[in-house]
Amino acid sequence: MAYDATKPENAGYLSGAPDELRTNFEGLKGDQIVDAGTVKGLTPGNANGNIPVSNGVENVNLNAGMVNGKTAADFAPKAHAHDAATSSSDGFETAAEHNKLAGIAEGAEVNQNAFSSVKVGDTTIQADSKTDTLEIASGANIAFIPDVVNDRVTIAVTGKVGSAAQADSAGYASSAGSAPANGGYAAGCTAEYISGGSQIPSYYGSNKLRLSMLMTTWGWADCLWMSGYGGDDVKLSNQLVFSKYGVRAGFRLQNYDSNTWGTLYEFIHSGNIGNQSVNYATTAGSAPANGGNADTARGATANIFSVKGTTANPPSYRFDMSDVVANDFYMSSDGTVRLVDYTHAVYRPFRAAEIYSNDKQVATVDQVTSIVASGSGTNYYWRKWSNGDIEQFVYIPAANVGGGNANTYNITFPLKFPNKVIAVLASIANVGNQSGQMTSNAYNWSLSGFVFEMYNPQGNVNTAGGVCHAIGN
Repeated sequence: MAYDATKPENAGYLSGAPDELRTNFEGLKGDQIVDAGTVKGLTPGNANGNIPVSNGVENVNLNAGMVNGKTAADFAPKAHAHDAATSSSDGFETAAEHNKLAGIAEGAEVNQNAFSSVKVGDTTIQADSKTDTLEIASGANIAFIPDVVNDRVTIAVTGKVGSAAQADSAGYASSAGSAPANGGYAAGCTAEYISGGSQIPSYYGSNKLRLSMLMTTWGWADCLWMSGYGGDDVKLSNQLVFSKYGVRAGFRLQNYDSNTWGTLYEFIHSGNIGNQSVNYATTAGSAPANGGNADTARGATANIFSVKGTTANPPSYRFDMSDVVANDFYMSSDGTVRLVDYTHAVYRPFRAAEIYSNDKQVATVDQVTSIVASGSGTNYYWRKWSNGDIEQFVYIPAANVGGGNANTYNITFPLKFPNKVIAVLASIANVGNQSGQMTSNAYNWSLSGFVFEMYNPQGNVNTAGGVCHAIGN
């Protein structure tokens, strides 16, 4: 409601005058009805001597007793000083401190211990800058192998050395002077012993000839390591082994970078042949001195032994038993066994060789069968016989069988029969209630499987499993 000087009107209605009068009285009370240019001669504004106006512009020379409720003592003078910060009190940083902090790179850390110089002999190599790089250059026959993953540098000898005063081992030299003064032994072939004698192939490495005393499966032995090649494509190397305790001698093979030894093979010679076991040989040298007959083989007399061959290369052997019987026993390369009848100069088929146990005949060859293959898995086992028969065993895990009910299972043979099923035998196993009478049956035989049934004739629930044995070929 604002003051209105035209109300009430002279020609207005008397009934409207009270409201219009009240409105003007309210305007006189609360509204500005006088817009004076000066107050006591002072003009409103922001200049010096004006009545201060709060309009966002600085009022010149305004001398207020308080600003935002604070006196002048609460504010610092325009020109003032601050104490520098110390290790024990707060303060402002100096210009030198500011410049030092500004020179620290982002992510910088406390300095670590490092070498600023490297001494080589009488020469000292100084770093030329904070991030200087030291280069290691390879010389003649020296190779540096960097490993950036493991932060490592390996120093190795490479190539052919033109000349050397002494070497622990060497492949060959294009020329050589006089022999060493120590009696003619080259430095690389002198005896080496390290406590424990546990050096491994990787200790010797490639392109080396090293003689050491090592601890082997035979005990202490003199061992000569031989590796004549340093490439990665052929790493296999050899070591000759001579026992320190007797006549045993042999060799072993292993890659030159291996951390384990290979099998130790023993040489057979006149000094140890009596302690050896030899199954067979593909070739033979001269016959024994007793006219071609060995007295024993593998510790048995000459008429008790075995002959081995392969399907691709069957053996052909002849065993002279003319001193015992009138005929020889002969096995040709096609596997035919024959008797040689010298009287009639003919070969006679030998169909049923005799098999003895403790000097008692137990069977002939054509009466004996053996397992030639077998296999197993979860709840099954099978085996093949040399006569072509196949046996398979299947286990059915225990399960509840309701009273008067039967459980049936479609069983697949682990191994399909090639020709026919001769029989499938079924039985009950792991019966829970021993007083119950459980029956089993196997039917619908085929080359690949059958149906197994467990029947519970009792009125109560029973638990049982099954075992089936199938025979075929």
